[in-house]
Amino acid sequence: MAAVTIDNCFKMSVTYDILHYTTHSLFYAGVYYLVKPTESEVKREKEQEETLKKLEAKKAQYKLTVFEYLLAFLLASVLLINIGVRLAKNVPHWLFQPCHVLTALFIYVILNPKSNAKGFYLFFYSLWMPFYGLAAAPHPSWFLWWFEEPVFYIHHYAIVFLPYYYLFLNHRFHPHFTVGNHSTFSRKSGEHVIDRLSVFSGRLRHYLSVQCVALLYHSGFLGFLGLLLNEDFDSMRCRFAGGEMFGIWWREALILAGVWIVGFALSLLPEIIAHLIYHRPSKNVNTKTTNTLKSEQDEPTESNKSNININKSKLA
Repeated sequence: MAAVTIDNCFKMSVTYDILHYTTHSLFYAGVYYLVKPTESEVKREKEQEETLKKLEAKKAQYKLTVFEYLLAFLLASVLLINIGVRLAKNVPHWLFQPCHVLTALFIYVILNPKSNAKGFYLFFYSLWMPFYGLAAAPHPSWFLWWFEEPVFYIHHYAIVFLPYYYLFLNHRFHPHFTVGNHSTFSRKSGEHVIDRLSVFSGRLRHYLSVQCVALLYHSGFLGFLGLLLNEDFDSMRCRFAGGEMFGIWWREALILAGVWIVGFALSLLPEIIAHLIYHRPSKNVNTKTTNTLKSEQDEPTESNKSNININKSKLA
């Protein structure tokens, strides 16, 4: 079977595509505005960050595990190979595909000891995109060298399934978990608690905001870049097999399936299961972290204690 390309696939007119990408970009931007963190949440998180900067000297910085170094090395290796292949094929613009961008983000999140849950969830809630990459793998004729196809599958399987290590084994990004065999990792990263992500309603809003950012990237950037370069970066210009049953709404069907079916199965459902297993929320979950940080900040140091004792003796 011949490979489907941008030149022989079914696609809508350029005028319709421009209208589609414009209206969708405006819609996603509007939804993001509605679900983004409130000013009070942002202010509270900034206060926590400022407090944490003052406490960093007292805290032991998170130390990466051997597995994390191996994971980062694997991802960096396949990313560098992909960069070399795209340059050799004279198609460097294909590096803007979501899987390459997400891989770079995941490497940064892993290797940065100060990474918190926001960075992890930005990647984890986007797993439906590399999953689509696996489901719609390139035609074998697209691969020029023998190593390209195995690298493609290693790359995509790694970024789809290895993040669950941080959900069920290493709770570096879930220090609010209260039970399970996670305490060693959580103690090392406990200063990175984000209150709104420790409750389901906050994570659901964050999930929606991440999807808006992801879809804005698809429609507002990749869509128009594809029109400019006559490419299909994300299967949003060439209609997928069976898409004819949805009429002109085949792209909307693909997006809804990605965000609400594949996204739920890959991200939200496993996360719900992990929280049922490991998390027993406190009644004061929204104030617990801030109060703890304030008490730690207000706690006198050894030098202050000695000065207080000296002053007391002088007064006596």
